Amino acid sequence: NNEILNKATDCIQAEDYILAKDLLQKVIEADNDNIEAYKNLGLCEINLDNPPEAIHAFEHVLKIDENDALSIFYLATCKARVGEKEEAIKLLKRVIELRPDYGEAYKSIAMLYIEYQQPIKAIETIKSAIDNESIEKDYSYFYIIATAYMLQKDHKNASIYLEQALKYNPEHVAIMNSLAVCYMNSNQTDKVLPVLNKAYEL
Repeated sequence: NNEILNKATDCIQAEDYILAKDLLQKVIEADNDNIEAYKNLGLCEINLDNPPEAIHAFEHVLKIDENDALSIFYLATCKARVGEKEEAIKLLKRVIELRPDYGEAYKSIAMLYIEYQQPIKAIETIKSAIDNESIEKDYSYFYIIATAYMLQKDHKNASIYLEQALKYNPEHVAIMNSLAVCYMNSNQTDKVLPVLNKAYEL
């Protein structure tokens, strides 16, 4: 079984998900409680764009180990993709309980709140991630919170966070364009042209 599991892992790394899936199903036939096999099967199903099958695989993992944070995260991602967004948010909150340093969970919750037109909850979620010193930050945290502020038509605060995002990713043209719009809408017109000129140069 370990040999087949290793072959399946090699196939996943080589992005041959169909062969990996066949090998993993052989492992599962012999050992229906093999967590590693079910986790990898779930990943294959995600990459093959089969979220319902991935849900089944990750739910099986959680029957064996209900505190597997990574499987809960992937399950939440799949639930969101099939439209079960409230359930996805509940699961992502559980991930944060188990792993307060798991930054992707905060970002996923915030993006779902933005989809639900709930910018205040999105802002609260991302702020708690930004304040968490154990999470390594990148531009996306600041871009997401700026998007939530823009949804509130609070362009002044949005511009502050977009400026932060640019410090992490100084050549991101979409951030520059959003920043120019926020400057225009918050009476910071003197800052518009320099940003647009820089975006144009890129």
